[in-house]
Amino acid sequence: MKRILLTRDLWSGMLFAAFGVAALTLGHDLRIGSAARMGPGFVPHAIGWSLIAFGAVIAAKGLFANAERIGAIAWRPVVLILLSVVMFALVLQPAGLLPAIVALIALSVLAGRDGQLGPTLGLAAFLVVFCIALFKFALGMNFPVIAGIW
Repeated sequence: MKRILLTRDLWSGMLFAAFGVAALTLGHDLRIGSAARMGPGFVPHAIGWSLIAFGAVIAAKGLFANAERIGAIAWRPVVLILLSVVMFALVLQPAGLLPAIVALIALSVLAGRDGQLGPTLGLAAFLVVFCIALFKFALGMNFPVIAGIW
């Protein structure tokens, strides 16, 4: 009897399929409609079934191909990236968009091993300018860039 190896493809296929099942479950009460008159549930159902199909293909590849086994989980990047997103959410309202983006990038760059100051500052500057242009001016969203100032 062949033993099933826990490969990256198998796990990622199962994750795709799980997200597809979640999309179908969350959108089960939405009317699907038809291709000519799409209802609010048409796209969630299409995406859900597509994710399940892609997940099945990727998982099958992981079962039948000579795939790479999963190594140890690098917990430091996982924790720091999740913490950076939480920090962004906590800092956005009281401090504004600029400090929230800087906090997000500062914590995210700690997750990698080769964080360099120049590219990090360039990314921070680009994201601040892009987000202000998009959310403040293009979309007209009303939140502070820097709390109490702008």
